[in-house]
Amino acid sequence: MGNALRLLCACSLVLLGLSGCSNAGDEDLFAGSGGGTSDAGSETLDPEDTGGGDGPSPTDDTGTTETGVPGECTPGAKDARPCGNCGTQARGCGAEGTWSPWAACGGEGQCAPGATESVACGAGGTQTRTCSPTCQWNPYGACVGATDCPPGSSDSQPCGNCGTHSRTCSSSGTWEPFGPCSNEGVCAAGEKQTQPCKVVGTQSATCSSSCAWGAWGPCAGANPPPSDGGSGTFVFPKTADVSKPALDDWSGFSMTDIGSYVIGARTTTLASATSFASTIQYNNYLANSSTCTVHFDIYLNGVKIGSSGAGNAQQSSSVSLTFPAIPGPVYEILYLTTASPTQSGCGALYLEEDVSSVTLK
Repeated sequence: MGNALRLLCACSLVLLGLSGCSNAGDEDLFAGSGGGTSDAGSETLDPEDTGGGDGPSPTDDTGTTETGVPGECTPGAKDARPCGNCGTQARGCGAEGTWSPWAACGGEGQCAPGATESVACGAGGTQTRTCSPTCQWNPYGACVGATDCPPGSSDSQPCGNCGTHSRTCSSSGTWEPFGPCSNEGVCAAGEKQTQPCKVVGTQSATCSSSCAWGAWGPCAGANPPPSDGGSGTFVFPKTADVSKPALDDWSGFSMTDIGSYVIGARTTTLASATSFASTIQYNNYLANSSTCTVHFDIYLNGVKIGSSGAGNAQQSSSVSLTFPAIPGPVYEILYLTTASPTQSGCGALYLEEDVSSVTLK
């Protein structure tokens, strides 16, 4: 009866989690009546074993459980942790008190802190950049190891008047001096030049973008005399007109030699002219010979419209010419000698000034 009482006491202590209640005399409490030792009596109880099965639930590094059982978190609670390149991922606690799966990693930067990246630069060089602690690339550093140029390469640049010159990269990666300028044009683009006109005034030409001279422009600089009344009929030539050689006060305008001329401008009311008529008066000192003749071309505003001339004893010639419309109302008339006597002693031919009339229509 005493042993039974002690056994009951020991079992009560075990159930209450008290391990210090036994004494040396208690070692044979569980011995059978036959003096043997029970297998159950040899098992030592873990004082921290509360009989709860597999022990406490595991936890993650946030201090919250991940068992997925109800009650592991407070409904509505939120949790986050770092991920990737300075990013974060989150999860939330559902209505049943369980954590949802982690969401995808968001808000990541460009790179992993401390990472490096290099690119080629210059001729054979490299430059490097490093990722910052905030996962953003720092600016590239200086170009290292580059030469001025790849050895053996060449380079060309424009020079002079639309020309080019070249240089070559040496074996050490430096440029050699430029060579001479080649394939140049005859002038600098945009340059202008002028020259005297064949009769009077000047004309100009402009250098093109390909460094070649453009066509000569019209003659300019012959100042027209005052208007002769604003009609299509006027006197030509007159004393005030320009000539080569100069006017002879006794005889008039000499037309004897090739290149001799007389030129003058008249202002009219005609918007354009398509015909020219004149009776040209001479002071004729030519010898009586078929070879002693003078011929001259007639120009209106720089356009050749016909010709005339005289031989021995001829004191006048009538000219009537038609042509495509030439714009006015100012008209420049030119008589230019193109053929003269071929033998000496033929004499001379002069145009009388202030007597011959011209009619334009």
